[in-house]
Amino acid sequence: MPAQAIKRCKTPGCPTTGYDNFYRHPMMADGHLSFCKPCIRRQVTNRRDANPELHAARDRQRYQTQPQRREQFRHRPRLPREVRQAHGRVRRAVLRGDMTRPSTCEQCRTEGYIEAAHYDYAQPLLVRWLCRRCHRKWDAVNPKSK
Repeated sequence: MPAQAIKRCKTPGCPTTGYDNFYRHPMMADGHLSFCKPCIRRQVTNRRDANPELHAARDRQRYQTQPQRREQFRHRPRLPREVRQAHGRVRRAVLRGDMTRPSTCEQCRTEGYIEAAHYDYAQPLLVRWLCRRCHRKWDAVNPKSK
């Protein structure tokens, strides 16, 4: 790492600084890419969204030529039907506007992606809105009927 400890993203208007926010790359002079991790992720997402057919074909080819990928998806446990139906009911209720997904966790008040935590899958629309961390803790303490 060079003597200077500050690295800035080359994306205009991006405030990201610091080497820990940049992917390593051996061909670059300072050993890191010129664009920050969030900007790289945004570029990849935009590229995939602009050419969905191309990327779907590449993904199919990768799945066919890499046996470990095939095994990874083959052995994924399938959730029970009641659980899948409860998830679907909440998803559709949010899409219809019958439920609103808050931006903060009910328990720790952090902002970000909030998940619907079911009290009981038999009552699919009775949920708590928790962040992933609080949801995992809550599920460990309060197991649901499945």
